[in-house]
Amino acid sequence: MEPCVLGSHGPSLSFPSICKPHRGTINSLQILARDAPFFSHEFSGREVTELSFESSALTIGGMKTIDFFKDGGFYILDAPGHAVGHVNALAGTATSQDGLDDTFIFLEADSYHLGSQLRPNPYTPFPSSIEISSFSHCPCPGELFERIHPLPVGGDPSVTPFQIIPEESVAINIKDAREVIRRIQAFDADGRVFVVNAHEWNYYDVLEVFPESANEWKTKGWKEKARWRVLEGFQGAVDLIFTDRT
Repeated sequence: MEPCVLGSHGPSLSFPSICKPHRGTINSLQILARDAPFFSHEFSGREVTELSFESSALTIGGMKTIDFFKDGGFYILDAPGHAVGHVNALAGTATSQDGLDDTFIFLEADSYHLGSQLRPNPYTPFPSSIEISSFSHCPCPGELFERIHPLPVGGDPSVTPFQIIPEESVAINIKDAREVIRRIQAFDADGRVFVVNAHEWNYYDVLEVFPESANEWKTKGWKEKARWRVLEGFQGAVDLIFTDRT
């Protein structure tokens, strides 16, 4: 039977009868709770396999990892902070003869919601020039975005994300959630890894979605095209700077 990995939240779902559900570290009693996102009848007659990071000695990027199919093609990474049992995934998209040029897509689920919580950072600082096709001023000097960065005076806006997870966040553990983002930043800086999330609408036109294949993302330049798309939201502020200059 094909395995199905349940998401961290969402409405009740009906799984095909051939589906073998897998879930994260949520206590098994939670699926019986009245307000649970999944209901007990959805698991009736099916084998439910608990994913346990405690039984795996594997780590990738400092995150506890399960080699799901045991063939190096799909990894599930422990990503605490956002919700109980929250996980990320690392899916292989292309292999090379020596393995050094293998490529992956990192699925970060809800670890962050916008690229402005991920970049810029020490691994991926603002470049000297940023190309955003929809911008009226393109290419745009990276230093312009440093000028509109909300960072308090004294910090370095070139290596600090525009946003952080606030103390009032819905995340169940702020410290863990912020640490997971820090680890994802290292994946994002690796040219072999394309990081995508569940809420980044800015680069939908860059991706080729199902049923198309994502295996050629590196050749097609998806990562470079998508990386700074979140800055489109600052078009108005950049226009004001250019107006002041003239």
